[in-house]
Amino acid sequence: MALRSHAGGGYLSPPRLSMTFGESRVLFGAGGAPDGSMGLRISGTAASPLEHVTVTWLPSGEVEAIIVGNELGARRTGAVSAVATDLLALPGAVRVGILGSGRNGWAQVWGLAGVRLVSELLIYSPTSDHRTAFAERARNELGLDARAVGSARDAVEGADVVILCTTSRAPVMESAWVKEGAHVASIGAKSSRAHEAPAELLERMSRVVSDAPDEIASPFPDLAGLPMVALGDLLAAPESSRLPGEVSLFLYSGLGGADAAFARAVARTAS
Repeated sequence: MALRSHAGGGYLSPPRLSMTFGESRVLFGAGGAPDGSMGLRISGTAASPLEHVTVTWLPSGEVEAIIVGNELGARRTGAVSAVATDLLALPGAVRVGILGSGRNGWAQVWGLAGVRLVSELLIYSPTSDHRTAFAERARNELGLDARAVGSARDAVEGADVVILCTTSRAPVMESAWVKEGAHVASIGAKSSRAHEAPAELLERMSRVVSDAPDEIASPFPDLAGLPMVALGDLLAAPESSRLPGEVSLFLYSGLGGADAAFARAVARTAS
C-alpha cells in the first residue's frame, strides 16, 4: 500500500540522509502518510543485530512504537521483494533458486512463501553447513520442498525465480544459467564496480524494476541505457507488470519510508 501511495504522490519518502562522524556513519530514512502518521529509521554501522532503531508516530504526534533490531529491516526487504516477484514472475507455482543463506536470505523466502506457492526451493551458499541448515529450516517452518545444492549453477539453472542475497562484490552466477522467462531479484551490493549479478544479465533486460529507482541510479550508472521502472508504478497498473518472454530483474534499493510503513503495520498488529 505504501509503495502504491508513494507512486501516486501520497506517501512521502524523501531521499535518505547520511551523516558521518569520524569513522562512524548514521543513516536516516523517513516516511509519512497523508493522515500525518510518520516514521523514522536510524541505522548505525555496528556489526550488531542492535544497530537499527525505528520510531513511528501517530497522526496526533504521539510516539506509537519504538522497535530496536535488524530483524524488522530484513523482513521488510523480504516483503517488498515478494511483492515484486509476485508481479513479475511467471504465474502459478514457482521453482526458486537462492544464492545466500543468511538473515536476509531467509526473509526473502519467508516473504515469497506468503504470496506464491513454491514448488521447489534450491539453496546454495559457500558454507555447506549453512545451506543445509537453511534448507532444514525452510522444510520445518515453511513446509517447503527445500534442499541444499553443491553449486550456484545447480540452484540457478531451471529456476523460475532466482534470488541473489549475498554480500559479494563480484558476480556469483552467470547470465547463461538464467532461463528465458525467469525473474531475478537482487538484494546485495549495487554499483557498477561491485555487484552480485553479472553485467551480461543486463544485456537481456528491456527494463529494470526497483522500489526506489532514483536512489539506485546514482551508485549504478551503467543502468542509464535501460528504462528504470518504479515498483509502485507497476502496482498501480498491474496489467503492465509482466512482459511476454521477459527475463525480469528487480533491484532492491530500500525506499527510505518503507521501514516506517512496515513498522507501523507491525505496531498495529502487536497492539
